[in-house]
Amino acid sequence: MIETKKITGVILAGGKGNRMGRDKALLRLGEKTFVERLNEMLREQFKEVILSTNVPSKFEWLDIPVVSDIFEFCGPLAGIHSALSVAKTPYIFIVPCDMPLISAKVVEKILSLAGEGFITTGAIGDTILPLVGVYPREVVLDIESFLQAGDRAVLRFLEANCNKWKVVNLTEFADELVNISTPSDFGEMLLNWE
Repeated sequence: MIETKKITGVILAGGKGNRMGRDKALLRLGEKTFVERLNEMLREQFKEVILSTNVPSKFEWLDIPVVSDIFEFCGPLAGIHSALSVAKTPYIFIVPCDMPLISAKVVEKILSLAGEGFITTGAIGDTILPLVGVYPREVVLDIESFLQAGDRAVLRFLEANCNKWKVVNLTEFADELVNISTPSDFGEMLLNWE
């Protein structure tokens, strides 16, 4: 288990939201936006929380430090890299902005099984969730080399570094780990949430 004082919470909100037609981080669920919900949940767990986005002006109203990608247009792996580069702690815990239902119980389960020095991500059955989990700062140079080589797929990075990667079964939390990518996903979530 890794102590929470060694971890910075990170919300990945760098996507363009093309399939949704708008920024997913700013969608509302009840009285709060997705990003507000995740920020509150992570703040209950970690002393520091940062937001990874390439459009900081969209989030000026939110009381949260923002980091932009050092490697532009390289997807979520670049967001992880930038967050690791600025975090004051030896680990980050990442969540994507389009999974607004993630609870502290998911975080606690991953942390309870995380190993020092390991990337520890979740999975539902055979489906890996590379954007929900812990990344140690010591992999920042590995990510940098991977991005410099022209690859940007998070899952391929994890597979290439399988000796530093653990997977935690989160099937019991499948209802919380729903990815909201399209208007129909959003509509279905609203129907089930109310």
